[in-house]
Amino acid sequence: MDDKAILMIPLWVGYDAEGGEVTLGLKRTPEAALLSADAPPELLGDLEKTGSPEIFVFDTPSEARAVMRAICILHGRSMSCPPEIGLGPNGEGLMMVIHPERARMPAIPLNDLRSRTGYLQDLVGSWEVEAAAATMLVDASPADRVDMAQVVANNIREIANPKLLRAIQNQLERIPGANVGMPAISVEDLLQDVSISERVSTRDVQAALVDHAGRLDPYDRADQVIRLLRDRFGKEIGELALHDGMDI
Repeated sequence: MDDKAILMIPLWVGYDAEGGEVTLGLKRTPEAALLSADAPPELLGDLEKTGSPEIFVFDTPSEARAVMRAICILHGRSMSCPPEIGLGPNGEGLMMVIHPERARMPAIPLNDLRSRTGYLQDLVGSWEVEAAAATMLVDASPADRVDMAQVVANNIREIANPKLLRAIQNQLERIPGANVGMPAISVEDLLQDVSISERVSTRDVQAALVDHAGRLDPYDRADQVIRLLRDRFGKEIGELALHDGMDI
């Protein structure tokens, strides 16, 4: 294997004690073995009897679960085997559908449905990698995929609801391990202290706030923000008629 970054999707081979059949799954269990490129021919022959698996990769598990529910609604009882949901090495959402028709193993389609943003590692299935390398990859620590934060943020931004965005920010700060942000300030907050000319767009003002957020003292943030906006936009940032006259 070369040094190019890849994302390996592990597929696990188990045993159905009731039916006496070999099974495929996305979840690791103590009894399961990793399906690799050098799997024994007799195992591949047994797997052909299980049906034809197909795997889909999403940005997040919630996306995979939503698609799985939609498929179940559309097909209902006509599905002999409902889709299985799994978790990728970096938190990606996985979904496996097993079609009833037999297929020569390990011919397993791997569908990449991740967003087209951020750095996308090349996808490879464990069944395409020899056992030693596949085991090393599956036991490795999750990659430092900070670009996934941008992917998730872009998905949230498409909702286009500022109130919902703030609610999400508040909830994120309550998750163990999350950074707790310093007090933020919004354009609506500023309008309580200053007037903003119509020639200055709300987007430009918000961008200025974001640019300087890391340098603001939370105990003097309003005064600092007003000063930086006047430095950037000049007289377009004025005082309210009912301002208390304090020098800002």
